[in-house]
Amino acid sequence: ELTVHLKYRRLGIGHALYQHVTDRLRELGRQRVIGRTTEPLASADPPTPGRAFATAVGAEPVLEEHRHRLELPPASTDAWAMLRSQCSSRPPPTRW
Repeated sequence: ELTVHLKYRRLGIGHALYQHVTDRLRELGRQRVIGRTTEPLASADPPTPGRAFATAVGAEPVLEEHRHRLELPPASTDAWAMLRSQCSSRPPPTRW
């Protein structure tokens, strides 16, 4: 994973790192590099720094992954006690 600290972005450091890594990968016979960027759920306009960098080095999006988080209230003490009693009454899992 390559990341440039915010303070040092837009100085060519990310591009130099990318160039070094891709040159080395070519020497090793690799033909493809897979990377990822993280963006907010709503498409950012202007693009996020990660997407702007990926576009600048010629990367093309091929797969989008969406993750969602659901905030749940804490379980009650009674609910935890019930779960513990259910788990302790079951036989231990079989090891393969």
